[in-house]
Amino acid sequence: MILYIVDTTNNGIKIFECEKKLNTYLTNEKLVGKNISHYNVTTYEAEVKSTSNGVNIIENYSSSITRDNKLDAALGDEYASNVERLKQMIVELAKPSKQKDAFISKLNITPFSKSEISALLRAHIDFILYEFPLSLTDCLEYYKLLLKLHNFRNIKDRFVRETYNSSGYLHSRSNCVTPERCLTNFKLAKGV
Repeated sequence: MILYIVDTTNNGIKIFECEKKLNTYLTNEKLVGKNISHYNVTTYEAEVKSTSNGVNIIENYSSSITRDNKLDAALGDEYASNVERLKQMIVELAKPSKQKDAFISKLNITPFSKSEISALLRAHIDFILYEFPLSLTDCLEYYKLLLKLHNFRNIKDRFVRETYNSSGYLHSRSNCVTPERCLTNFKLAKGV
């Protein structure tokens, strides 16, 4: 298979799979008055390595990340072990919700590195700091574990609660008061 990649500098990159389409494109560009002498054309010759559907690609990637994460946790990587404990805690104790499902599915495809997990936790901050702790009777140990994974600075007095309808669409958003036990336990875990 031959690919022609045209870097137009102003119009971005164009990719063509046959020389006829490339020539048609360049001819049209020249006819509309563009200076095609500045266009860089790179030709790649490659062979097809494999063909798969999207579902297989995602499943293979997810299983390899999961395998690597479990291996890290089993080999004694403390950070990976803490992430695995957090995942297990949420799977077992969190109430069923769209936020839980979204967080767990993203956690399943995220490598257990500090930067990747920190970014994921920040992206799901409402669920991680506020929603999930509501389902725990004692959230002190949870917050201690969470702070080992990402050093959240503080917890707010109010948070946004989202509810979804059965189709998965956002039904409502409301401001809720953070329970005193969550505020207290976060401060205790933080050592403030």
